[in-house]
Amino acid sequence: MGVAINSYLADRTGAMRKSIRQCMMVSAAAHDGKTAGAAKAGLRTATVARPDEFGPGSGPSTPKVAADIIAKDLNDLADKLGA
Repeated sequence: MGVAINSYLADRTGAMRKSIRQCMMVSAAAHDGKTAGAAKAGLRTATVARPDEFGPGSGPSTPKVAADIIAKDLNDLADKLGA
């Protein structure tokens, strides 16, 4: 199911890029599959760590796929984006 969702994301993002300049878009995600799908669609990517997602210390603290921006939480992401 994740592959289908990522394919849908890539298709929708491609359509959106026709009306929005790519440099204005960053896909932020906390899961590697979504980050990979956004990168495949040509977007800049940001990922947010969720080390406590499945209980204290049980989730990944670093992504397994490449991302343009890696943040420890949403505040850190906002700072890195200059918001």
